[in-house]
Amino acid sequence: MVTRAPGQWRLEVNTRSRKLLFAPLKQLQVQKHGRCSFETLYLDDNLDCHDKPRYHRQVELFVAGGGDDLLALTDLAGLLQLCEEIFGYADTAMPDG
Repeated sequence: MVTRAPGQWRLEVNTRSRKLLFAPLKQLQVQKHGRCSFETLYLDDNLDCHDKPRYHRQVELFVAGGGDDLLALTDLAGLLQLCEEIFGYADTAMPDG
């Protein structure tokens, strides 16, 4: 089901031993198997707090020549198409003009 209502962005990943919860996306909380409470993990995001998230690292990679860590534009186009299909945006193309 695709909804167009506003809501909180979150990502939840469940493994056999824990639940990883990014809510908000910039914060990681971990719930271990058999526990009710979540533990907040603090990540070293000092550079990201001063720039857009991960922007500093992307520029660093680009200046250094990128290597395999940066996507080619052709790869990015394919990923965007996949995301549109997953989130139901493929049928809602923007009108021309």
